[in-house]
Amino acid sequence: MAKQRNSFPRSTAPNFFQLCRPAFLVLIGTVWAFVVAVAFPPDAAVAVSSSDAQALLNAHNAYRAKHCVPALTWSSQLADEAQQWADACPANGFKHSPGAWQSENGYGENLSWGTNQSAQGAVDNWYREISQYNFNAPAYSNAVGHFTQLIWRNSKQLGCGMSVCNGMNYWVCRYSPTGNWNTGNPGVLANNVPALCSTGGGDNTNTPAPPSPPPAAATNVWSAFAASPRGYWGYATFQSSQQKASDLAFNGCGGDKNGCKTFWTTTDKCVSFAESRAGGYWYAAGSGNDAQQALANALKFCQSGTAPQGSCVYKGPWCR
Repeated sequence: MAKQRNSFPRSTAPNFFQLCRPAFLVLIGTVWAFVVAVAFPPDAAVAVSSSDAQALLNAHNAYRAKHCVPALTWSSQLADEAQQWADACPANGFKHSPGAWQSENGYGENLSWGTNQSAQGAVDNWYREISQYNFNAPAYSNAVGHFTQLIWRNSKQLGCGMSVCNGMNYWVCRYSPTGNWNTGNPGVLANNVPALCSTGGGDNTNTPAPPSPPPAAATNVWSAFAASPRGYWGYATFQSSQQKASDLAFNGCGGDKNGCKTFWTTTDKCVSFAESRAGGYWYAAGSGNDAQQALANALKFCQSGTAPQGSCVYKGPWCR
């Protein structure tokens, strides 16, 4: 069994660049679909491989989407600095860097190490601390500090490094602005670490769609999808009103900051998504009266653009 450990963050005192192909709407019958094609970002010039950098960003943003907080973007500067700290192991003794949590506009830091630990595994370990976090009475402690930094709403950028130290993969991720800041002040944790929500979101970094929300009452029939020409997206399923679904999808996409607009709402029983990663990024939304129809529409709409033939795969469906 692999050995896995996390660091314990201290309590505090007080882009990928993207090129977008044209986006377009497709109307077939009563179903709208939105298709966006986005080129993959360039490789980061650090020791972390491009695939691991992508996996780290994807994993962070998939978990953040579950809490309806905006997606992170990759910072080469943070990655370079994190790599320098990772390379200093074992001299630094798997300890946090002295520059972490020194100012609100500085950087926070998560560490994890284990035998053959993967990028995904490191992020999964940090997120597991959610089991020890009480959203009804938010309180910071070392037992939940990795989780709260991962989700921290005000953090915008991520950069990570990795080295092999004492036979273990040693992961260092840094976040800016600093997370876990002023956690003793009323409302700070509640605002920056919201509970799980019934919406999903993502960006153009192939972030996986969040899992299906719990079954909704029959009166909750509205679903919505929001998107930005820059490749950001968000959705909300089975809400009590069209406006609520639209607002949640818009917020899940990242709002005005990401140039998002809610373009599609529906009361259909099932909705689904499809995507292609074959040399770029394409995705589409589809709906129908059953799961099979929603999946078929999403795949058809995804392939109706310039995605390589047969390259689209589905996410979902979500049915009420």
